[in-house]
Amino acid sequence: MNSPELLFAVAVAANLIFVWLLSTRHIVSLPRPVLLTLTLVNSVVVAMHLATQMMPNTTVWWFFNVNFEQNLISSYSALLLLSTGILALFVALGRFAASNRLLAMVWLLWGVVYLFLCYDESYTFHEFFKHWKFYFSGLGGVMVLAALYGLWADVKNRTLYLLMMFGLGITAGGGLLLDDRVSDSFLIEELLELAGTTLVLAATYTTLRRTADSYWMRARKVLFIASPIWLIVLFLVGFWPLPMLEARLLAQPVQVDYLDGALSLVAYQTEDRTYRPGDWVKVSLYWQANRPLDDNYAQSIRLLRPPYGEVAAQTDMLLGPPNQPTTNVWPEGFIFKKTLYIKSTDMLTAPVSYWLSLNVWRAPWDDEQEDNMLLVSRTDKDLLLPDTAVLERISFTSTEQLPPAPLAADYQFDKPIRLTGYDLPAIVVPGQITLRFWWQTDAPVNDDLVQFLHLQHTETGHYEVIDHPPLLETFPTSGWPDNFHAIGEWTAQEIGDLPAGQYDVYTGLYDQNSQQRIPARNGNNEYVPDHRIHLGQMTVTAR
Repeated sequence: MNSPELLFAVAVAANLIFVWLLSTRHIVSLPRPVLLTLTLVNSVVVAMHLATQMMPNTTVWWFFNVNFEQNLISSYSALLLLSTGILALFVALGRFAASNRLLAMVWLLWGVVYLFLCYDESYTFHEFFKHWKFYFSGLGGVMVLAALYGLWADVKNRTLYLLMMFGLGITAGGGLLLDDRVSDSFLIEELLELAGTTLVLAATYTTLRRTADSYWMRARKVLFIASPIWLIVLFLVGFWPLPMLEARLLAQPVQVDYLDGALSLVAYQTEDRTYRPGDWVKVSLYWQANRPLDDNYAQSIRLLRPPYGEVAAQTDMLLGPPNQPTTNVWPEGFIFKKTLYIKSTDMLTAPVSYWLSLNVWRAPWDDEQEDNMLLVSRTDKDLLLPDTAVLERISFTSTEQLPPAPLAADYQFDKPIRLTGYDLPAIVVPGQITLRFWWQTDAPVNDDLVQFLHLQHTETGHYEVIDHPPLLETFPTSGWPDNFHAIGEWTAQEIGDLPAGQYDVYTGLYDQNSQQRIPARNGNNEYVPDHRIHLGQMTVTAR
């Protein structure tokens, strides 16, 4: 027996001895068989994690795994928290009825917090916060202060308030402290969380039974109704029919097939918004098994920077766990929803419209195999590689203030785009030409527009014509949001070497699909001739 297993066995024994003393000395009125049964169940459901480790990547392994959500252990823990919260709220009702409002507020706080913990246990809400341990520690401190008031004001129940604080401390020790300090501590961590909740439940039950019987009778009815309803809600939301309804009614339909159609991505959802560096990007994927699957699979969602596809951010997750069974037992035609969050860094390059790419691979990854990554069999999306599908673009803009343009301008196109300035050097050396343009939007732009640049030699009349999107391929105009500010740059690589001489420089926009130029008006609200803006003259020197 290794060290974590030995510590787990010691913790189970200590827990049983402690609850035995509580019941024999009549500190709590929860019947002894019920209290001992709960304590034994706490130990058994956690021990089942150990028993199923010999069957990795199976549904049984997922069902009893303490690290996963919406399985047996998570649901059982959520029911304990739900019961504690409901009982605490009925204690608060009794205190309000007795006109003891301050004590009622104590129990109201504990009840609401435990109901929130029930929700968090089922949906891991805390994972969305970077410093969640700091916030939860602060909340625990407030609960302890409230219990200390109860310890002072409610003399006949002082022992119960001590027990509540002790139970909360055990839970916090498992969920907040032990995880960071003990290697392979998840078994003891889960056991302590369950044991602490059980102690708080016992203390809350005892306090309620010392109140009027009518409150216990009402609380018992609510418990019998709320517990199965919560389990039903978990199933409806997590498995069926909500994922199917979302995929068909709310999500973006898509076809990305793998394994000759045995596995399909049928829909996906992203938030219709523009992001800033450091933001989380939420992506929901809706998967369906069309035939029995032999293996377990995982998915990678990436933000790739155009045009070369450098990886800017990435997240990986199994298609099944942590909140669904493994893919090798998925029923045919059943839609499973997976929600992933991509964390962008504060140093992410912006403004850029990143490719949101998808890859699927066999799990666990085997370095000795060459076919871990699944190839896309059929799709209605673009492929960067045979195994990499691009679902859509994700736009990131910068919070940094743009420097002022050397030459101010005010040209409004018949699209919600303005040219507010530019940088046109008077004299340039061949091969060292750089032009810059200051763009601004008045509303979201829904069209793919291309900027053209005409350089006309004043003596020969020869034209140099160069076209590309204002921000190249990194940010197509169809993704520009409202009040968007950006600087587009044309370098010598795009412009090329120009013969020496003086040039009139013109620019404008045209629609990529229709090839029609977009009319532009100057500051006097007059349309510019030929739908192109004369920027000025530029002299190219001889080499």
